[in-house]
Amino acid sequence: MSTSNRDVYQREFAPPSENEITIELVGEEGSGPDKAFVFRFNVDQPLTKGTRTFHSDLLRLLNLLQENVGAADVFETDASLEDYLRTVYVNWEILPPGERDGNIAKIASGVRNADDETRKRIVDRYDFFDKMKPEALIQGTGGFRRYFGAKFTNELVAFENMEYGNAVYVMLKDWEDASKKTKQELLATGKQGEDFFRVVHAKGWKAQVTELIKKNRN
Repeated sequence: MSTSNRDVYQREFAPPSENEITIELVGEEGSGPDKAFVFRFNVDQPLTKGTRTFHSDLLRLLNLLQENVGAADVFETDASLEDYLRTVYVNWEILPPGERDGNIAKIASGVRNADDETRKRIVDRYDFFDKMKPEALIQGTGGFRRYFGAKFTNELVAFENMEYGNAVYVMLKDWEDASKKTKQELLATGKQGEDFFRVVHAKGWKAQVTELIKKNRN
C-alpha cells in the first residue's frame, strides 16, 4: 500500500437555480415602419425582504436580467402595469463633457441599424447642440427608441429622436415628463408655443432652434 500527499480544496456543489425569464408584450407605439413595441421581461422568483439570502438572490437575479436583456429594475409584487410603463419610456443620462468622439460613438451604438447617413446626422446634431454651450448634453432611451439633446436650464431642453425623428422638440417646462409621451400624446396634451416648440427639419431649422434657445434661455 502506498500513500501520497497533495494540496486539495474543499468544494461545495451549487445546484442551478433553474429560473425562467418570461416575456410579455405590454405596449405599442406608432404605426407602420415606425411602430415600436415594449416588452416586459420578468424573472419567476419572488423575493422577500428580511430573509437571509435576500441580497444575494436580488443581485443574482439582477445580473441574470442584465446579461440576457441589458436592463433591469425592481418592482413590488403588486405593482400595476401603469407603474411599470412609467419607468421604461425615457431614462435620461448626462453625457460626460469634453468626450466628443466617445459620446458620439455611444449615441450611435444605441441606434438600431445605424448606417453612415445616420452617423453623419448624429455628428451634425451633436456639434450643433454643443456649439450653443448647454449646461449638459443628454441622451435617453424610450422603449426601443434613442433620444439625444441638450439641457440649457432646468426648464429648457431641446431633443430629438435619433432613429427616425424629423423634428426637434424645444421643451419649456416639465421636459422629463413630456419626453415620456409619444409624439401623438405630446401634440394632443401640450400647447405648442406655450409648453413646447416643434421645429421640423426643413430649410432654416437650425436658425429657428437657435433663436428659440436664445429667447427662452433666461
